[in-house]
Amino acid sequence: MRLAKTFTRSLQSICLLLLFSLAMAQLEEPQLPQQWFDERSPLSDQQSISICLDSRLPEHDLHERLAQELASALLVDLEIVEVGRERHVEADYEHLYIDLINRCSIYLGFKLYPGAYPEWLDFTRPLYQARFVLITNQEGLSNFGDLAPGSRVGVTQGTDGDIRFLAYNNSLPAASRYHRLPLGQPDIALKALSEGRVDALIIWEPWWQHLAQGQPEYAEFSVINAPLVSEPAVPVGAALYTERTALRSLVDQAIQILTQDGTVQRVIEESSVPAQPAR
Repeated sequence: MRLAKTFTRSLQSICLLLLFSLAMAQLEEPQLPQQWFDERSPLSDQQSISICLDSRLPEHDLHERLAQELASALLVDLEIVEVGRERHVEADYEHLYIDLINRCSIYLGFKLYPGAYPEWLDFTRPLYQARFVLITNQEGLSNFGDLAPGSRVGVTQGTDGDIRFLAYNNSLPAASRYHRLPLGQPDIALKALSEGRVDALIIWEPWWQHLAQGQPEYAEFSVINAPLVSEPAVPVGAALYTERTALRSLVDQAIQILTQDGTVQRVIEESSVPAQPAR
């Protein structure tokens, strides 16, 4: 029995080491021929800016409007580059690297988590902020404390909302904890809530509102007041290659102007995305 336990611990350590090595490999800067930088840089035309947009994101329309306003503030022409891979994965760094070197100057729609991205990535100041929410289809649940211990809480795993909840849940005594259920992508998670397989769900609010447009029953879900999940709001900005410091400075100045003159607020309201200008 002692030998079996030792083997299990050793196997777990090896698995953790392999996962750590894989994660670090994904953070390293991919190696590309030098001519990609010299000949394919999207910054060669100083009269235009190329901006990558991800059509899979629920804020796509908002990002497109913000891209147009940014180009206008910078007094340059806009080239929109649509990224069209099958599924949105924020840690798809190899494809992201190629996009930023070969296709676009900046890439809109990145949650600005400190210390979470490779060193070859840089970010603009935030354009807006949004939040994760805890939602339910059950009556009588208005505050987080109304959820009884052992309640089934669904999560879109690996998100900031999930991590916040997981840290809180693990800090509770075992008898007071909630039953956390990873549910995958937002559409799958919302369906699980609709079918009663979970009592509540933690989800990125723009995803909920976006998917509710095609599934009216999702719009009937109510928000449970849960600051541990929703606060602080998550800032969202644009990614760019780290060596483009001059471009980042120009874009940051444009974002500041568009925020101060109310343009960002107006564009958010027109897009109906549940967000606020960044503070």
